[in-house]
Amino acid sequence: MSSALVEVEQVAPALPAGLNFKWYGNYGGPGYTAGAIGGTDFSVPAVDRLDKSFKHHDLWYHVDRQYANRALVRDLQHIFPSLKPGQVKYASLPAAYFYLQD
Repeated sequence: MSSALVEVEQVAPALPAGLNFKWYGNYGGPGYTAGAIGGTDFSVPAVDRLDKSFKHHDLWYHVDRQYANRALVRDLQHIFPSLKPGQVKYASLPAAYFYLQD
């Protein structure tokens, strides 16, 4: 996938109703892994540092969901200052969502 963004019509059930979300890279978004909804091929590379954070979250999500969520929040806080303006919104939503879940 060359584009970092893929728009989908339907949001994952875990998100509040009516929330519009654009998936980021190959790993950013609920249920979105390896460039596909329900993907499982972790050999697909992350497109950038932000997507690498999402990939790490996806790798751990089914092993230890709480660890995965906390690690993603910490990682996003760490890389936030270096994000480009277009990336900030894709980091902010999951960071806030998982921070508030904890």
